[in-house]
Amino acid sequence: MQSLGNLFRSDAVRSLVETIENKFPPLRTWHRFEYSSHFFRESSNQKLFHGVFSSFPEALREVPEGFPNSHDHPKMAGRYQGERGRVWPSDYPVIFWLSQLLGDRGRLFDLGGNIGLSYFAFRRFLGTPEGRRWVSYDVPAVITLAKAAIEVNTAPGLEFTDDFTEASGATVLLASGVVQMIETPLSMMLSGLEELPQHIIINRTPLTKLPTFYTLLNLGPAVCPYGIQNEDEFVEGLAALGYTVVDRWENADFSCSIPFHPERLVRTYTGMCLSRAERGGEAGPREKRTSGNAVEGPLNNGSGTPSK
Repeated sequence: MQSLGNLFRSDAVRSLVETIENKFPPLRTWHRFEYSSHFFRESSNQKLFHGVFSSFPEALREVPEGFPNSHDHPKMAGRYQGERGRVWPSDYPVIFWLSQLLGDRGRLFDLGGNIGLSYFAFRRFLGTPEGRRWVSYDVPAVITLAKAAIEVNTAPGLEFTDDFTEASGATVLLASGVVQMIETPLSMMLSGLEELPQHIIINRTPLTKLPTFYTLLNLGPAVCPYGIQNEDEFVEGLAALGYTVVDRWENADFSCSIPFHPERLVRTYTGMCLSRAERGGEAGPREKRTSGNAVEGPLNNGSGTPSK
């Protein structure tokens, strides 16, 4: 079934279907109707994309009333438990940079960290020094499950929170497969913190040269808005906070293909390591912003844990 799905994602097959549809327009209408009907059905594991929208709210309005549209739902909370400990090829640049930046007493804030997926996957490479803290941030439904699961697992240094302000002053903020699930831009989220993280590592993030747009992602139990950002805008937003790109890599094991929109194809996702320096090279506290930048729980706004 997986190979059949890959076949229908190929350029050759998409081109053939498009040619046939151009000759028989009613067929195109039928294809779109059938796909839309299939897309909005709950299943155990879909990972399908649907539609192109100009904003997060516009995409959210397309989700049928009553259908779960976020990760903050019991059916979604435990969806990734089977992937704990799994290492993807795209994880290795992250592991390298964490080994260089985190240190034995560093504090990592894992945005959309779920039940500690990256913690369990990376600890055999990074170790678990006594002074290191790994703070996994997610929606309440996931945090409740994670706190129950951690009671039967040995995980030194792993903590869970649904309070984004705990990212303040972190050594590293890790955002793997989650930026696209959040309505608020990462730079805006960070601007409300009292002290910025010294380093940021993003991974499995769909970035393109196209203007930013949104689609819908069917995760099986839920359908969520999914943002594909303009890379220049994304980097410029973080640069305004003092971050510079130290490294950039491509995630060849992740892509985004939206049926009937071949011009929006994202062939590979992107990873980056960014750092900032203040006060002679050391990251320091900043003036706390109190007007218009209050930090809310960004994963609660129809978004949540990444599509892994």
